[in-house]
Amino acid sequence: CLRFRQSLYAVLLFGLLATSACGPIFLTEEFQVLGYINPKGGTICSQELVCIRAPAGAVDNELPILARYITGNHPGAVGPVYEFKADINAFKKKIEILLPLTNAWKGDELEMVDLQGGVWLPVPSERDSDIAVKGLTNHLSTWTLMKKTGARCKNKGDCKEGQTCQL
Repeated sequence: CLRFRQSLYAVLLFGLLATSACGPIFLTEEFQVLGYINPKGGTICSQELVCIRAPAGAVDNELPILARYITGNHPGAVGPVYEFKADINAFKKKIEILLPLTNAWKGDELEMVDLQGGVWLPVPSERDSDIAVKGLTNHLSTWTLMKKTGARCKNKGDCKEGQTCQL
């Protein structure tokens, strides 16, 4: 039993060392390869637990996904703002983008929003767990979380900075 435990600890330690050298990236202001989505689907994540889940058939060929966080003041955002891009206009099937919750916002009802034409547009989203909100989309762009009760406007042309457009 002792020998089994020692072997198990050695395997776990080796696994931790092996994944720390080539594991998930820590996002910065510069675009980096978050990971690769292939036709079989899969999940790719950063160290901050910013993730993309793609079902089988979302892409035809292996596709690198680039990601970064955007610094600065983002009125209405309750956490960091992230930008994703890839050499594809739209996925063949909806993907999930998961953004982590901060401790300060875990009690609020949040929604994921997508920046389009300078306006935040809500996407179908829900809590994935106590640590993340997931949103469904068929494209990559700029994303963040906002309170569902935040300021809303009815028309894209009437939206001001920090408002979510309610289409």
